[in-house]
Amino acid sequence: MLEERFAAIELGPIVRLQIQTQPLRVGDGDDRWYDIRWLAALPALRLTTEGIIGLADGQEQLDVHHVAHPRSRSGRPRGKENSISFNVTAHYTQITRQYGDHMWPGSGGENILIETNTPVSPADFQRGLLIQTAGGLIHLTHVNAAVPCVPFARFALHKPHRPAVELVKNALVFLGDGMRGFYAAYDGAPVEVRVGDWAYLL
Repeated sequence: MLEERFAAIELGPIVRLQIQTQPLRVGDGDDRWYDIRWLAALPALRLTTEGIIGLADGQEQLDVHHVAHPRSRSGRPRGKENSISFNVTAHYTQITRQYGDHMWPGSGGENILIETNTPVSPADFQRGLLIQTAGGLIHLTHVNAAVPCVPFARFALHKPHRPAVELVKNALVFLGDGMRGFYAAYDGAPVEVRVGDWAYLL
């Protein structure tokens, strides 16, 4: 058993994989908004040290956080690891209860969505995240909370045009500490992840 070999705790199955084909934050300055039209759900992703590649029908498409994407939002030049992101469905249960059904599972833009009824925090990932795939185990490391941005907070509030500052501040707090999701790093040979693969806490 995987849990016995690696002292791992079962988290749940992967129920959605997706990439951001273009930046989700659109516009300039204070008029930026969050646009989910650039999300593309896919049956499989290829994880590489340079970022994520979406796979479907024999075609490949770069995630916007891949270093080779023409409009790359890779954080590496700034010393920030954001090439891979994930979240859990338990967080969306809370987010939807707080803000409404427009905050459907996956609307936060994470690459990997894991089904579980238990909320998680950055402290749960001090040793990383394991994913059991058909090709073997993947170990994601350097997990850190994805900090929510103002355009995403406005999207959650369903108020894209400059809602009250206090409302935005409260939303940023609610969506912080991993509620919005997590970033992680991968250091290994290219490997494929598919919907139905299982995730584990170490």
